[in-house]
Amino acid sequence: MRRYNLFRIHKGLRALLYDTALSLQKTEFTDFDEADVALEKLSIVEEFFESHASIEEEYIFSAVLKYEKAQVEPFIMKHQEALRLAQEINKIVKIFKYAESDSERRIAGSAVINAYMHFMMYNLELMAGEEVEINHILWYHFNDAKLVSMEQQVLATLSPAEMFIYSKWMVKGLSDAELTEWLMKLKKAVRGLVFNSVMNHIKGQLSEAKWYKLSDELAEGVLAA
Repeated sequence: MRRYNLFRIHKGLRALLYDTALSLQKTEFTDFDEADVALEKLSIVEEFFESHASIEEEYIFSAVLKYEKAQVEPFIMKHQEALRLAQEINKIVKIFKYAESDSERRIAGSAVINAYMHFMMYNLELMAGEEVEINHILWYHFNDAKLVSMEQQVLATLSPAEMFIYSKWMVKGLSDAELTEWLMKLKKAVRGLVFNSVMNHIKGQLSEAKWYKLSDELAEGVLAA
């Protein structure tokens, strides 16, 4: 039987990582406007991965530490290493911002890309590890109803601004069926005004056909609940 995946958010985060990687490698760092756009995306990645690590530790890892401390603590240490890698990127970004010539900007821009790729690969491996090891602990100790409740607690902690960004990348990272299921859980976790705002935000990212299909499936899901 397929169990509930509490780490579904990772699919959205992967989409964010991939998109930022493409933006960085296509950026001409001697162009100030292009560089600003790419570095703003990079800042969003760092902010969201720091927030994500904090949320995981508070709402997920804390629930399983008492059962499998030896397996969970290494992941907390890996979160710290991921934060250190983000700090390394920021150091290089500062060097880039003080660069005076096109040559210096190109060199620093290349260093930013290399540091980001290291950060991205580390986090991809970290998330894959969590999905195997931490999920197995969760599935052993909790039923799916509890996992859904934990996810709803996490969603309820997000500000409307954070929710908009999360929803953008969940749209890009989830299959149609997964997106419908995620939105059903979101509807139960947040205030109606926030949910409606998220739906309006999502509408602009979908084709008309996909939007109507999603709306119909959500309405059917509400009636069946």
